[in-house]
This record gives sequence, C-alpha cells and structure tokens, in this order.
Amino acid sequence: MENSFDYKNFDKLVVTVKRDKQEGIINDYRLFGWEKIETADDDVFYDLVHLTFSRPHVIENKDELLYLQVCYEERLNKASDLERYKYSLSSVFYCTLLTFVVLGIILSLISILKYSNILIGILFVLGSILLSGLIIPINKLRKRENGKYIDKVNEILEQIKDILQKVKSLRGIKDEK
Repeated sequence: MENSFDYKNFDKLVVTVKRDKQEGIINDYRLFGWEKIETADDDVFYDLVHLTFSRPHVIENKDELLYLQVCYEERLNKASDLERYKYSLSSVFYCTLLTFVVLGIILSLISILKYSNILIGILFVLGSILLSGLIIPINKLRKRENGKYIDKVNEILEQIKDILQKVKSLRGIKDEK
C-alpha cells in the first residue's frame, strides 16, 4: 500500500471529535496553521468524526504554536470531562432512591399477596412515598452541580479564548468584526 502523504514537507495530525463540535474544532485548528484534508466517520460510534489535518513542516513560530496547541487541547479535554461528570453525585442519589422506592413497592406487594398482611404493605407503600419526597432535595443538588459545572466550563472557555487570541497575535491574524 503506497502512502502518498509528503511527510518530508508537511506535518499530519488526526483528531477525533464529537460530530457536533466538528466545525468549531476545524476553525480553531486552522488558527494553528492546520488545514483539514480529510473527514472520516468513526466505525463504531455515530457521534464521532476523525479529522485529518496537514500543515507545512516549516512554519514561523512552530514551537510556540505547538505549545499553545497542547494547552488548547488540554483545556478542551478538561471541559469534556466536566461535561461527562457534571451530574455524577446526584445521579448516584437518584439511583439509590429509585432502588429503595422499587424495593418498597415490591415488598409491599409481597407482604399483601403472600402474607395477607395489609398493615405491613401499607407501611412499605408509605415508606416509598416518603422516599419519593427526596426528589426535591436531589433536584436542588442537581441544579447546584449544574451551576458549579457552568462556572468551571465558562472559566475554561475563557482560557481557550485567551489561547486562541495568543495564537492569532503570534500568527498576525486580525480579528474579524
């Protein structure tokens, strides 16, 4: 199999991104001097795309651009991690609560049907209803987690904007207004 890419004169980079973030990533990498040469869908995950970029091997301020690119990618990964774990604590509480409510209902049905004990069945149902009342505090926890997430993500997005601004000034790119 012949590889037609000119590795002596050009650098090549392959980046895997979410499909909905594709255009923004292409525009940002263009600031670093990269040009998209190919797009390929992921074989397994529908929402992932593999972007292949190329740029001349010899460019002005390459070391600084590479450093800023690493900083940019690190911030993107951090924002992605925050997105993935933003509701982790409240999700654990929701799952635990749901488990207890379902177990309470099952135990109430068993006590009514198998043991003909309506009183215990009613107690289990009441316990399940009381546990369901925890949904409101858990929802407040979700909102608080979301607020913390938004603050952290906004901070990271500001850092990304600063990095891209440094790249623009380094490459002599004027802001379009």
